[in-house]
Amino acid sequence: MDTDHGSRLRWFRQFKQEVKAGDPILVVGIDIAKSKHHAFFGTPDGKTIRRRLIFENSREGFETLLFAANQMICDNDH
Repeated sequence: MDTDHGSRLRWFRQFKQEVKAGDPILVVGIDIAKSKHHAFFGTPDGKTIRRRLIFENSREGFETLLFAANQMICDNDH
């Protein structure tokens, strides 16, 4: 294992521990395409909150993503 890979692995493991121990975090994964993107919402421990959100590659589409993410955060705060 080269030192660059080893240091990245150590950083990732430390980051993973901090995420699990810290404040609640919404994980957002985005599959980017030319015209439409697909988003996934989950938790750091692997729980799926929302499997599929399809949004356009536009300002309005990005606002749709932000709105959905903010809703997820607000719903989990209560």
